[in-house]
Amino acid sequence: MRAIVGLVFVLLVSCTSVASRVEREREQVASELRARAGSELEALDEARAKEWLAQPLGPDQAVAVALALDPRAREALAELDISSARRVRSGLIRNPALQLGLARLDGETDLDLDLMQPLAELLTLGARVERAEGELLAERARAARTLVRLVHDVRRDWLDAALAERAEVLARERVEAEAAATRLADELHRAGNVVDSVLTLSQLALADARSRLALAETRTTAARERLARHLGIDGAQTELAPVPELALPRVLSGGFATKVEAASLELQEARARVEASAHAAGVARWDVLLERSSLGLTARKEEGREGAGPTLALTLPLFDDGLEDALDD
Repeated sequence: MRAIVGLVFVLLVSCTSVASRVEREREQVASELRARAGSELEALDEARAKEWLAQPLGPDQAVAVALALDPRAREALAELDISSARRVRSGLIRNPALQLGLARLDGETDLDLDLMQPLAELLTLGARVERAEGELLAERARAARTLVRLVHDVRRDWLDAALAERAEVLARERVEAEAAATRLADELHRAGNVVDSVLTLSQLALADARSRLALAETRTTAARERLARHLGIDGAQTELAPVPELALPRVLSGGFATKVEAASLELQEARARVEASAHAAGVARWDVLLERSSLGLTARKEEGREGAGPTLALTLPLFDDGLEDALDD
């Protein structure tokens, strides 16, 4: 009986909080995002994010809203949470089967107590944990890669939109200047002070300025739409905060490509998935071989005597039940 109680205790202590694991993994992704993109993974709810959208957005505000509302960010974090829960579950074992037998024979009571646990689960516990850990590492790398890429996309699209707005302002100012020049040329032409060709050139310059303004407006609309795609709003609703001066991008070092390759999140994800697949193959093989095998304890009390000992149930490969095909798969 003491052995049975000990086995039950071992099974119970394997329980782990899913919520704490999810929080820990999100902190790991936030740390990667902070180190690689210099941005914080703020806990913005939808209502607060929409409040920010009602105000002119700077690049940092746009990034924070995108991390809260962009479908790619939500999907990546949801997949990370699911993988975190699977990692916790991988270290758990199903409840053992308890069988109790009670019989009366010639006035004596015969009591049998059996506690059985699937053998495959016990033998593959470490491999299942390693597989789930590998899958979790891959999902963490994928989530970090998705968020880092999103941050850079939002910053680039915000900068494109800001530049497009500034180009549109300059194009509109040119239209106003060309229109004023054309009016002046027309007045001088009516007074006989300029020839027809001068007036024609002024009118052509005005037409060209208007055409360039229309093109600038189209580019501004397209740039706003690209930015709004990350924010979950219409491009016309996107209002950018004024920036007095746009900083020039810094020059990258010569070994930048090597550093990027060494620290690539995609390589980390691929490596983790390969390792997880290897562990999964080993687990699958043991599951097939020991599908109905079990290990347990049995206790018996009969005619004033009692005792306990281990039990082992193995599947005998007497018939072809598809085992070879399952192993090949």
